[in-house]
Amino acid sequence: MRQRIPLAHQTLQARFLPVFFVFVCISSLYIFAIFKQDKLNQTNVIVLIALILFAILLSFLPRISRIEIDNDGFVKYLFKGKRNIKWSEINKVYTEWQFHGHGASLHLCFNFTNGTNYNLPLTFYSRKSMKILCESIVSACPQADISQKVKNMASDNFPWYLH
Repeated sequence: MRQRIPLAHQTLQARFLPVFFVFVCISSLYIFAIFKQDKLNQTNVIVLIALILFAILLSFLPRISRIEIDNDGFVKYLFKGKRNIKWSEINKVYTEWQFHGHGASLHLCFNFTNGTNYNLPLTFYSRKSMKILCESIVSACPQADISQKVKNMASDNFPWYLH
């Protein structure tokens, strides 16, 4: 059995630029269409205010959705609260595609000793952040069954489909 290596406290932020870029493009097209018509009616004002409020919400996204890693485990902060995951409770770690109505996304899946599961979407975080998390998992969870893909990501060998 491998010796557990102490981990430094780290915070991994969610990616912000891709979402913000799409928002800016859509907002710019809408604003251009409004000013081209020279009509600033009540509906357009309401939509512009909603766009401004959404931009303010997007600016808080990296602070709200983050992962904090330490020696005991990691904490995943979400809009609706947080999820505390202890290294000692992790039984298995692997990647899995999850399909939904409009496509699929790759998740990092955790099985715990008490029989529960937790899935972490990989697309919210950069490769650098995912490498740090996978390195932490590999070094802090010697008892866990860790898939080869997770071990590869820990050594900076990512699949081509993860940006």
